[in-house]
Amino acid sequence: MIPGAVVEGGCLCGAVRYRVDGDLRETTHCHCTMCRRTSGAPLVTWTVCDSADFSWTAGRPARFASSPGCERSFCATCGSKLTFTDAKRPGDIDIATGPLDRPGIAVPQSQIYGASRLPWIDIDPHVPFRAGDGPGIQTPATAEPGGILTGACFCGAVRFEVAGRPLRSSICHCGICRRTTGGPFGVGGVWLRESVTRWGETTAYASSDRARRHFCPSCGATVFFEDLGDPAVWEVMLSLLDSPATLVPECHLFAADAVPGLVMGDALPRWPGPRGSGAPDPALLHPRPEKDNTDL
Repeated sequence: MIPGAVVEGGCLCGAVRYRVDGDLRETTHCHCTMCRRTSGAPLVTWTVCDSADFSWTAGRPARFASSPGCERSFCATCGSKLTFTDAKRPGDIDIATGPLDRPGIAVPQSQIYGASRLPWIDIDPHVPFRAGDGPGIQTPATAEPGGILTGACFCGAVRFEVAGRPLRSSICHCGICRRTTGGPFGVGGVWLRESVTRWGETTAYASSDRARRHFCPSCGATVFFEDLGDPAVWEVMLSLLDSPATLVPECHLFAADAVPGLVMGDALPRWPGPRGSGAPDPALLHPRPEKDNTDL
């Protein structure tokens, strides 16, 4: 945490806001299946504060009991994922770093649930897994899936099937994806609308003039992205696939807007903004070279 910095955050639509009047403790990348299924992101980065230092400053979130004694909160209007509490740690509140006003204020020191990590995610290779919690041997992802792929939100109220390969897929680092999923980025695949079958009711939020994001009103998971400018297609959050290792995203989008200091160890093209705008920049999402202090 940046010394003396004010920690504030909130959902995308602004209906729910919070403030931390104290220090943030350890910040951690969590790769568990539960975080993936409740967020729609491949992982969620959490930071911890004392519950006595945390206060809601606007609105109140919806809540979902993801397991006995554990509760996750999200905005019922826009679906932004916000906090996690565990009855076994009554003095703590875990805050999803995606909705922080300054996402770079919480620097990850560890990673957990490596056994659940998606094999195509290589985030912050310099950040260690906690002892006994490493990724182990990962099952290689299949580059050429076929047939029908299925998926669902965590609670199962929203399910879907997609037929064949997506038209395109990407890891998106835009601030809207961070706010809504709670993770450091979102990952989606775009199919022809006729190739996607959906069950269950979603809540849709217009995140821009041409986009609506659909989330489960029960567990909060972001499930779909709808491009109002292209009604022939439908985007599905790849993290919610029942076999999420099957599809490997093709590139990074809005990499110039990524969380400050974020490092990705893959070799995918890194578009600074949207796909096709300018050219990929291989320097993005890689460690910044240290300054040469040699006198010239």
